[in-house]
Amino acid sequence: RMRCLEEQCASNIATAKVLINELDFSQAQEEELVHEKKMNRKIMESLMKQITEDKRVNEIKERDMIKDVIQSVKEEIEDERRLRKSSESRYQSLARELSEVKSLFRCSLRDLEREKKTSILLENLCDDFAKGVRDYEHEVRSVTHNANKYHIKDDSSLDRLILHISEAWLDERTQMKLLHDSCGNNLPQTHSIVDKLHVDIETFLRAKKSIDSSK
Repeated sequence: RMRCLEEQCASNIATAKVLINELDFSQAQEEELVHEKKMNRKIMESLMKQITEDKRVNEIKERDMIKDVIQSVKEEIEDERRLRKSSESRYQSLARELSEVKSLFRCSLRDLEREKKTSILLENLCDDFAKGVRDYEHEVRSVTHNANKYHIKDDSSLDRLILHISEAWLDERTQMKLLHDSCGNNLPQTHSIVDKLHVDIETFLRAKKSIDSSK
């Protein structure tokens, strides 16, 4: 019986050792699991902090981006406003210049019309003068031929020059009237009679001045 008890006691001791070993192993695993849990918690907290920080940084970037976009839009609007104001100023300046040009053009047209009327009056006056010179010359020749007592002296060449200019004037005027009647409003631009006769007119003026100075 003692032997049986000893064997049972030895068996119990062996079983206790096994249980103790298993308990130690279980405790070691538990400690390892607790350590892993702590590590995982730290990792999770770190990840949460990183996510929170990233979210905050992204929000800041988004706000900055929105501010930049708004500022860019404001600058574009301001540039467009300045450009529109400058364009309006240039338009008003051009409008004033155009108005001044129109006013000058109207004044030029009025001056041209006055000059045209004056030229027509002078041409008509020259027509009458040339006709008077021609008629006077015919009358003098008639009297000289009949009475044979009138004689042109120092200014005979001057009288002939006046007569030549008068006849040339009347001839040119006749040709211009014929050309105007045939062409109407499509009358080509030609030199004036004064331009054509300027040499004869200058010769007459020099001769007249010479005679006046000799007197």
